[in-house]
Amino acid sequence: MSAPMTIPSLSQEDIQVILDTINMNFNVMMMEALLFGLYTGVFGTTMWTIFFSVRSGHGTKIMTIIISCLFFLEIVTFALDWSLIYSAFVQNGWNFFTVFSELEDTSPRLFRMSLVTSISSGISTLLVDVSMIWRCWTVWEQQWLVIIFPFLCCLAGTAAKVVQTYYYIYSNATDITATLSYGKVLVTWTISYISLTLATTLICTILIICRIIFVGRANHGGIRSYRGVIEILVESALLYSIALLILTGLMASDNIGSSYGDMIAATARVIAPTLIAGRVAAGHAQVNDLNDCSVTSSLHFGAFSHSQSQSSIDEEATNQPTSV
Repeated sequence: MSAPMTIPSLSQEDIQVILDTINMNFNVMMMEALLFGLYTGVFGTTMWTIFFSVRSGHGTKIMTIIISCLFFLEIVTFALDWSLIYSAFVQNGWNFFTVFSELEDTSPRLFRMSLVTSISSGISTLLVDVSMIWRCWTVWEQQWLVIIFPFLCCLAGTAAKVVQTYYYIYSNATDITATLSYGKVLVTWTISYISLTLATTLICTILIICRIIFVGRANHGGIRSYRGVIEILVESALLYSIALLILTGLMASDNIGSSYGDMIAATARVIAPTLIAGRVAAGHAQVNDLNDCSVTSSLHFGAFSHSQSQSSIDEEATNQPTSV
């Protein structure tokens, strides 16, 4: 534990900002711990269901790898955030100013921690986006024109995340009163990144659902035949989309609550694809034919019977994640 720091002469406004900053960081960490516990439970239940499920196709194996990578990245982020809070409140908790100084420190250690957490968040989003685009491409019989727009959104979103990470790491408050403000440049790039991520999610979800409806009508089965698949896709997309929309509104108003919104959105990002994998493994997609369908032979509906077509589209469509 470092030596106690003498509290400098501060105005009442500065003291209030410091206390608000300390409370926000502590509350966000507690929320992150609770949400991480919830996510761990969802992940554990999903993995248990997958391992004891009769569905062991190629798509299921890919989804297992994806959600495992997302869980590992979430562990890294949680460990670093917890380390910072522990250092501030325990190792340097002499008084409110020492805690604040540790939280707002510009040392190389804090720089590396911020960089790793931001990169981890970006990789998680990119991993989910690319996986979803690939699923959309597979469901549409590998038609490249279908995925051009979501691919461009994903590419632009990645570039926006790189710029946002740069401003996030190098943006230092000039005075104490500016601590709770993100700055116009950082807010602009963050909103751009969130908007592009949201666009990728919604476009891919709509394209996959349109393909499902088209195939259902072509096989005279109607939408009811694929009701379970559509419900899973829509519910998972709404889960993350609502979180992103709330975060966008909070960021646009430069509200202190955006820290809480960001934490909720980050959790929704990893929970949504995990829930999809778990529900599919549990048989909630109403699969009629449990034969293993290869990704490379997906969705040649014209040559299959109705039951074979439904099995193929359930395997290919529902085993895709929803992006953050």
